[in-house]
Amino acid sequence: MRQGTGLDYAAPVPVDPSLKHRPFASLQGREAPNLPRQAPPPSLAPVTPLGRLFTREEPGDGGVGRVRVIGAPPGLQETLGKRLRSALGCTVWIEGKDLLVDAALEPVAAWLRGQGATEVVVVRRPVAPAPAGVVGGTRRSEIRRGLRVAIVTKADQPTGALTEGVVRDLLTSSAEHPRGIKVRLESGEVGRVRRILG
Repeated sequence: MRQGTGLDYAAPVPVDPSLKHRPFASLQGREAPNLPRQAPPPSLAPVTPLGRLFTREEPGDGGVGRVRVIGAPPGLQETLGKRLRSALGCTVWIEGKDLLVDAALEPVAAWLRGQGATEVVVVRRPVAPAPAGVVGGTRRSEIRRGLRVAIVTKADQPTGALTEGVVRDLLTSSAEHPRGIKVRLESGEVGRVRRILG
């Protein structure tokens, strides 16, 4: 390597005699032009401080967690969303002034803290208390028409959310079922009994 003009140049490379076309042959033996040293590229502007952000857990599709990020600086939502998507490998979209992220709450909050958020307030979705009553419903002999029960419908199986109601029909014909006797409530909903409320 040769120094002197502010730029580094490689030493001449030996030419392969078998090559028929040599486009740079006329440049061999010439001195490099005396170019001024290039200024380093301007440093990127510092990232706008994120300030105080709120992350709120919301129900997602198909059991996937979803997080709403509230309070991102105006005009920075798109940039923040792209960086979040590439860092966590999740789907991110903008809804109004908020970002919606298909991911778990903890990784999103930790990533935002690492990006310079002065404070990340985490708001968890409240867990509904389990209805009182006896856990059961796996034996057909325990269930009868007119009994008040809590069931889990097929749509609520990923979350385990319970629906209360009065039994109209017993749909399981066997004497026992490990996941609960399937019933139809007077409201028309179908599910497996998880609790007997009386």
